[in-house]
Amino acid sequence: MKYKVEECGDIDIFCSSCHQQLGVVVVTQPTAKIKNKIIFKCPFCNDQSFRKEIDGVVYISGTDKVKIINMDTNIIEEPNMTMIQELTIFTGK
Repeated sequence: MKYKVEECGDIDIFCSSCHQQLGVVVVTQPTAKIKNKIIFKCPFCNDQSFRKEIDGVVYISGTDKVKIINMDTNIIEEPNMTMIQELTIFTGK
């Protein structure tokens, strides 16, 4: 099944400390058997966002003020065919 991005929605991610927007997560396939646990590191105060748990295939982007520098990924395969992705997104100004 194909999804239009506007049908799935996007999620703005903010720093838990200084409240700067750090990025956007766009869910492109919400029914896929993928569970994402996403944290963005803040380049402004060196803190991080709260962990967001988002189901489905996602696209991650920066903002006008923040760019994606690097990403650490840990993938866990569950016995029920669900994949868990733990993503830490490192950002810069």
